[in-house]
Parts: sequence; C-alpha cells; structure tokens
Amino acid sequence: MGPKVKISDIVDGMEFQMEEYFTFLHIPTGKVVSISEQYLGKAEEGEFDGVEDLEEEERLAYDYMENSNVFVELPTRYDINEYRIIQDFCYSIDNRMIKDRLLRVIEGKGAFRRFKDAAHHLAVIQDWYTFREQRYKEIAIRFCEEFDVEYID
Repeated sequence: MGPKVKISDIVDGMEFQMEEYFTFLHIPTGKVVSISEQYLGKAEEGEFDGVEDLEEEERLAYDYMENSNVFVELPTRYDINEYRIIQDFCYSIDNRMIKDRLLRVIEGKGAFRRFKDAAHHLAVIQDWYTFREQRYKEIAIRFCEEFDVEYID
C-alpha cells in the first residue's frame, strides 16, 4: 500500500486532463501524473533504451510499460460527465424561476457556455462552483475506495 493520497490532488488531476494525455495515480508515490499518448507509444515500441537519460515524462512512460499495475487511470471526462453534474445542479435549485431558466439554457449545442453566462447573470455561479467541487470530491473518493487507495481530505 502506498502513501495516503490527497483528494485535492485527484480532483486537480481530473479537472485538468488534456487531449492526448492519460492521467494516472502512481500508487507507490501517491502522486497524480500525466503521460502523453506519444511517450506511451514510444515506450511500448521499446524506443527508450536506458532510463538514465530520460526526461521525467519519458521515464514515467517507461515505468508504466514495465509496471502498469502500479498506475491507476483517473476517471476521465466521460466517467465524470460534467453535463450530468450541471443538470443535477439545476435541479437542486429551490428558486423555480432560476431552475427553469438554467434548465432551458443547457439544452442543445453551446450549453456549457450558456450555462456559465446564465449562472453569472442569476448570481448562482459561486453555488455552482461549490456544487461542482463537492461532486468532483465524491467521484475522487469513490475512485480511491474502488482501488483501495488510502486518502486524506
């Protein structure tokens, strides 16, 4: 069992995922790391000879290929489903006028931008950020529990 992982590190890792990168929890260190598809491909093809001269990300890719069992991929944007979180937030609002307005703006293409604009205009943006942060935290805790990772809040 590795060191305790900070839930905030996992949340940050989930929030800042980028295209063409995989984000993992490295169990032995308790660190959240991102490795590009490019470096993982190179490591898989055996393009890295020795680990002495490798950059940090190249070394991580090499380590992943050699010891993939100590890396656990964080929930991806598809696992997280931000749109569903926005819907849940809208339904959690007691003020019917605000709830209805937000539910209307999240329909169709461009929903995320319209939602944020409306949340600012309706003065519920801070409530949204609090709600979203709590939901991400819940996902991070479930992730830790699923993979038997000890965590601290």
